[in-house]
Amino acid sequence: MLAPDNAMTNINKSFAWAWVVAFPIASVAGFALGGVVGCVGGLALAFIMPMWLLDLLKQKEIRRFKRDFEGRWLLVCSRRGKWGQFIDNNVLTVLPDGVQVVWCGERRSKETYPASALRLLGLGNVVERPYLVRYVSRQPEIYRLHERLVQLSHTTRREEYVSSLVRGILQEAMRIA
Repeated sequence: MLAPDNAMTNINKSFAWAWVVAFPIASVAGFALGGVVGCVGGLALAFIMPMWLLDLLKQKEIRRFKRDFEGRWLLVCSRRGKWGQFIDNNVLTVLPDGVQVVWCGERRSKETYPASALRLLGLGNVVERPYLVRYVSRQPEIYRLHERLVQLSHTTRREEYVSSLVRGILQEAMRIA
């Protein structure tokens, strides 16, 4: 599992500083150059530039994610309810090699780099967790596991029978997709 990168926290801090710095500079410069009209234009620019900067940083984050995880499987899951215990005890123990676990649903300040990028891509809360995702040719292939695992999720402690069923579901999902 990757160490937290807190990329979104860094992006949000960059946005805040860009706005704090750009706002007074643009308003003073606009007033000095063109009076009231220049001041209004400078203020408008002070609002537009940080938004543009934030969008550029988000696009960079998305490109980085697609490049880093091209062809790799990610198991996207949540610790909500009893899912955390079920996944820890019955899914992670049989997870095939090369599959990385991405915990979503954490507070945004504690999000890891893959989770923040998935949220930026719009996959954070759209698909019910858990699910497998793999990027091929920069397009997501999603295999929904929620419907298959919800019937087994009542088992929060480790059971060999449940783990073997989960192993079969994971192997089938990775073979199909």
